Amino acid sequence: MIHPIIASQAAALASSAPIIRENFRTKPGPNNAGDAKMQLAQAMADRMTQVNAADIPKLKLNPVVRPSMDEIKANPLQGIRDTFAALNSTHGNEYELNPDGSLNKDKFLGETINYNPNADRAIMAHEMGHAVSAKTKIGGAIRNLRDNPKLTLALAAAAGILPVGAAALSPGDDDYDTAIAGSLALATPVLIDEALATKNALAMMETADMRANLGQRGKLAGGLLSYIAGPAVLASMGTAIGNQFDEDIPPTAM
Repeated sequence: MIHPIIASQAAALASSAPIIRENFRTKPGPNNAGDAKMQLAQAMADRMTQVNAADIPKLKLNPVVRPSMDEIKANPLQGIRDTFAALNSTHGNEYELNPDGSLNKDKFLGETINYNPNADRAIMAHEMGHAVSAKTKIGGAIRNLRDNPKLTLALAAAAGILPVGAAALSPGDDDYDTAIAGSLALATPVLIDEALATKNALAMMETADMRANLGQRGKLAGGLLSYIAGPAVLASMGTAIGNQFDEDIPPTAM
């Protein structure tokens, strides 16, 4: 049997494959982010006003392109690092450092968005959507939950253990739906954060007169599905394992 962690990661990777392919572009594709940067930046400012988001003191749009094979051969270590950096478009908050080197969360300096200018502009808009939602009251609270390392570790552990325990303690094999629902509930901060970013992205593209086409919507949906696929497969595999231990538990008396 395939290990649940491997299966969940494989499912997530399959769902995000179109976005990974876009981020690996070394030449401008159709509807690329480089050509849309200025319009999307203005649309982002408009969206922040629309949703009453707090100001971002500094916004840095940082282009990141996968290195060529010649560049990787010339400097393998740096080439591998740059390749992984190009794997995902990302965004991140910048904070002032305390004397001990820790982040001072009260001194927000701005937002950095790493993007591939050759990739589909919908992916860049999604990362901008994260920046917008993070500066709203609800989106900021969700982001803080998602970025809490202790909570993330606890939820990850629960997502793997809960389905096994639930299946082992529940007679019969018809408990997959319950386990999947439980695992998705544990992943709620991530799913809500991603959904808010996609909602903002679609709104910004509309404002910029770049209404997302079916293919772009499919890429954004696939990105969201990648976050759903992992917990769902993990729950299913965990339930299958747990069901191996519930055969001797008598059914509950009616």
